[in-house]
Amino acid sequence: MGMMRVADAIPQASQINRENVSQLKLAWTYRTGAMDRQTDLNHKAAFEATPILIDGKLFLSTPYDHVIALDPVSGKKIWSSIQTGSEHGYSEVTSRGVSAWRDASAKAGQLCALRIFIGTLDARLIALDGKWAHRVPILEPPGRLISRETSSCAM
Repeated sequence: MGMMRVADAIPQASQINRENVSQLKLAWTYRTGAMDRQTDLNHKAAFEATPILIDGKLFLSTPYDHVIALDPVSGKKIWSSIQTGSEHGYSEVTSRGVSAWRDASAKAGQLCALRIFIGTLDARLIALDGKWAHRVPILEPPGRLISRETSSCAM
């Protein structure tokens, strides 16, 4: 598809009506693989995340704290990041999704220009760079560090 814009490939909601809705076809599916692993927690797992679309990527999370970025046109995986932590003693295993924040002062392509956040099963808040999936610092205004991660946002 080359440089096709996502907006050009996806019909606008106003273009779908009662006369043509039956002509819609499945564009793609994606399996996260979250339920492929054998664990006693699978019977407590539920996919309850709402994917978000930002910067031409579809971001979602799995019940086991995997964050995945997909190409919204093809459904192909761009990157994934697995957040490991304790998996014992939970009454349920789920993720409600991810959220995003864009640093308006960041230069284009700079690490941390877009941060994707996930709240993990073991009560951690983790930030990932939206382009490269590196774990990055979480800042609380006026610049006080509340979570120390491995990558710096400087480029």
